[in-house]
Amino acid sequence: MGTPTIMLVAILFGTACSAPKTAGHASVDCTKADQDAIANEAKSLKKSVSWTSLEAEAGAAGATIGGCALLTMVGEYEPSPDWSKLRETPEEAVEHVRRHFGGVTWITAAGER
Repeated sequence: MGTPTIMLVAILFGTACSAPKTAGHASVDCTKADQDAIANEAKSLKKSVSWTSLEAEAGAAGATIGGCALLTMVGEYEPSPDWSKLRETPEEAVEHVRRHFGGVTWITAAGER
């Protein structure tokens, strides 16, 4: 086994064994997830000072809790003077988090998003 073979095995082994950061193209059913955890995360997201920090926090909480909480928060979103200064819309924030999780689809009481 020469150096190129060992290097290839190391790369393949490292890729196969590393934990994925995305949920792939999975569906997350927010209606069946932990509602208390989602509500607590949504409450926390409302304290974010920007869509960027909101996206980061939702991403850190995971596709189920963070993603569902983001959709809950966006569903309750009412524009305010503070939020109107932001460069993004709530839907753009959702799309950024969706991309973070590899294109996940969330199922909510209102349907798929």
